[in-house]
Amino acid sequence: MLIQIQQFLKFLHFQIMKIAPSLGLNKNIVNIMSEGGYYTYWISNQESVSTLGNAPESMARLSNKAIFLDNFFTGQTLARDEQILEELKKLSHKEKEFHILHLQGTHMEYAKRYSKVFEKFSIKDLKENCLDNLNGSAKLNDRQAKIKSHYLNAIYYNDFVVSEICNYFKDEEAIVFYLSDHGDEVYDFRDFFGYTETIGSRYMAEIPFMIFTSDKLKQNHPDIINKIKKAQNLLFMSDDFLHAFLDLLG
Repeated sequence: MLIQIQQFLKFLHFQIMKIAPSLGLNKNIVNIMSEGGYYTYWISNQESVSTLGNAPESMARLSNKAIFLDNFFTGQTLARDEQILEELKKLSHKEKEFHILHLQGTHMEYAKRYSKVFEKFSIKDLKENCLDNLNGSAKLNDRQAKIKSHYLNAIYYNDFVVSEICNYFKDEEAIVFYLSDHGDEVYDFRDFFGYTETIGSRYMAEIPFMIFTSDKLKQNHPDIINKIKKAQNLLFMSDDFLHAFLDLLG
């Protein structure tokens, strides 16, 4: 969702918008990092233009180099997220680099997000591990169970891509942040899968948030590591991300 992306890449926290709206609208993570002397990259496996607008594209064009693997929204993008890694490997290295890697994740059809080698979960697996419950004693029908198995496989593939991104940076002095703009509800308690703002639930609002730090960064910046550890179990909202990000960078 474009609104969520803008919220955590700009100063769009609801309190900021009350007291300093010009700051929230005019500054974003790309131009801040550029002003800090970083060479900025934006590589996206999502569309540059969609029916919802082009907010990501407008921010991406502020970077020194922007790459979009898909230009227009169809919901049928077949490029795998691992292709972002191939683009990453082609880049020339600079002294100070900042990368935004915008994954497709589980959008839009789960079954199209991964290749056959990542077909780990099946309807049978759901039933054998009691993951086919809809609500209480009610069971998922075969159609629902099939969709849920596709979703789990898409998440499995996404985990692989994120781990490969971390591996790519592991020998550098690097810090990698991973977060989603929203979650999906997939038959967790009712006959519904996907994301919507009209009948939202905790499954759509609660998102994964992970920080990976390389050994070099741990060695050279123990202060950053201590900050992360102290905040590890604190409640956090993604529209606070830019504030926390800049605080860690000092």
